[in-house]
Amino acid sequence: MSRSRIMSMRIVLAGALLFVLATSIASGDPYAEGPKESGWKPDNGLHVYCWGNDFDGDAIRNGVDYAFNNLEDETSMTKNKIPDCQSTTDVIWHTSNDNSIDGSYICQNFAGASRCEQAVARINPANMGSQDDRKQTACHETGHSVGLTHAADDCLSGNSSEQHYSSHHEGHINNDR
Repeated sequence: MSRSRIMSMRIVLAGALLFVLATSIASGDPYAEGPKESGWKPDNGLHVYCWGNDFDGDAIRNGVDYAFNNLEDETSMTKNKIPDCQSTTDVIWHTSNDNSIDGSYICQNFAGASRCEQAVARINPANMGSQDDRKQTACHETGHSVGLTHAADDCLSGNSSEQHYSSHHEGHINNDR
């Protein structure tokens, strides 16, 4: 076999290897693919939220407000907090009494393929030792409400104190608009 033929085969193999690696990296970070408790795209670029009847306390509400301010400041999303929850509210916040979790998110009503019309997010104040804990958990659950899944480098990490989104996650959100 000629040298040029061997070199051509190596180039083809290297290209195939790069394709496989790139595909596996991209598939390792799904965006807005569910399941319903983890990451569906919002129905549009305006993210409306409200407090459920059991979501009391300024400290926990301030954590959620902080998370939505970050969402608006760091991405192409806009936010609107309304005083009374409605059927068109994107995220309704409730208190959780499940001591095994800090927070949770679940899409309740779907608006077509990979889009969530209305979700419920919950935070367990008993597990929140500080305002930073509340901000991180609210950022995490808000991230799910805009299609993000768990990641190691921002507030979507389960073990992180980070209260913001990575540029990678911001890209997912911004490119979906």
